[in-house]
Amino acid sequence: MFALTWDDIDTHANSVVISKNATRVKGIREMETTKTNKARGLDVDTETMAALRAHRAARPKRDSNLASGMTTTWCSAALTEHLCRLTLLIGNSGG
Repeated sequence: MFALTWDDIDTHANSVVISKNATRVKGIREMETTKTNKARGLDVDTETMAALRAHRAARPKRDSNLASGMTTTWCSAALTEHLCRLTLLIGNSGG
């Protein structure tokens, strides 16, 4: 799940494409293909997609706050809950 980018998320179709995997080698984050070397699509419930849209919409404000030295919470509790659901969905899809 940590390899997802906004390009992997289709907010209009409420779906996510899993096409890569993030790993750490000697403390350095690396991107690899999936274990099966195949991408797969997952349907995402509307509540989770709404939380992702809200998180993305708040990004310019978060970036501005960080640039000015303010600390901010990267994920709301609601988004965290929805990302946990997405993680379960990914796990249950055989990935």
